Amino acid sequence: RRTHARILVSDADAGCIIGKAGYDIHAMEARSGAHIKLSGRGRPLPGTDRRVVLVSGLFRTVMDAAELVLEKLFYLGDQVIDAEATVVLVVPDACCGALIGKGGEVIKSLAEESNAGITVSPYDICYGFHDRLVTITGHLDNQLQAIFLILSELLDDVRYSSSVASLSFPSSSVRYGGDGQDEHVERYHSRVTGVQIKIVKGEFIPGTNEREVVISGTREAVD
Repeated sequence: RRTHARILVSDADAGCIIGKAGYDIHAMEARSGAHIKLSGRGRPLPGTDRRVVLVSGLFRTVMDAAELVLEKLFYLGDQVIDAEATVVLVVPDACCGALIGKGGEVIKSLAEESNAGITVSPYDICYGFHDRLVTITGHLDNQLQAIFLILSELLDDVRYSSSVASLSFPSSSVRYGGDGQDEHVERYHSRVTGVQIKIVKGEFIPGTNEREVVISGTREAVD
């Protein structure tokens, strides 16, 4: 089953995830099989000062990618940077009622099973496009277990699965530098969508500082 997770990170953390010339994010995608995107610098989730990491793919690959991302943020080699660091997920407001459960029974059971602290931001404060924030505290293994349980709970919610379609994470919003980004766009997105994507190298379009991107394929794939 396909799913996704949105994780809030600081600008500094975003740089750690991307790595020099995009090396680290490419490596995490290759190792996990998931697709990892970041909102651009200067484009935080509305209502916060943090950028969004969008991890999407099959459930297993999303969990593998989430683990790699958190390890990247919390560890320096074998040394723990912050064993009690928090993880903040972005979840559509419409999905939070089922996640919390009557009287908070669902969220309490998830917290007990994962041995992590799990809190949902108040319903009357929305972020982004009618989103709420789910904050997870505890050690890395407990946080990953909490993410697993939360995504499992949301897996059958059509409102959650469809919410990723409304997100805007243009590939150009993550600038890795050089032609490495061009190669990433052409190679990865062509494999995922079935279209051909060509970035015209060389001169800018006359009178602009823009280059041309040609996307070809079926109408559905191009969309």
